[in-house]
Amino acid sequence: MVEIEVRDAGAWREPVPGPGGRGLAMARGFLDELLVEHDASGTRALGRHRVSRPVPLLRGTRTSSGPVLRRRGRIAVADGVVHVAGPVERTSAEELRAALGQASWGGVRPVTVELAEVEMLCSAAVQALYDARAAGPVHLLAPPGSPAQHVLDQVGLPYDQP
Repeated sequence: MVEIEVRDAGAWREPVPGPGGRGLAMARGFLDELLVEHDASGTRALGRHRVSRPVPLLRGTRTSSGPVLRRRGRIAVADGVVHVAGPVERTSAEELRAALGQASWGGVRPVTVELAEVEMLCSAAVQALYDARAAGPVHLLAPPGSPAQHVLDQVGLPYDQP
């Protein structure tokens, strides 16, 4: 059993109606159990997941004393196709939103989004995909067993397999 706990001292805000805030829904889909508690001292989220296959742990030593650079997602637009690769975190999610708008001409032209090389989709990236589908015809492609396919299944976004 893997257990993860996150705490903060921030004030709780009740969810507002409308689109947005898919992070907890994604977490619930990936975990066996998710408990979120909040009070005057802050918020506590506790996730539990039964490990069903061996998980290799990364072991090693850092060979450089320089800064650690995080990889960012790569997004390219060509002929109505948006190619997405790598981890798509908050900054790349904004780039994805802009690329979807550019490729669809603001929602008037059909767009295909190729997600075969995606390693991770943050909730802001999922929201960008939802919004693009609401604006116009968007066709998502996610290979079976890929991280993108898993996330799209969890949030209920329709897709095809390439």
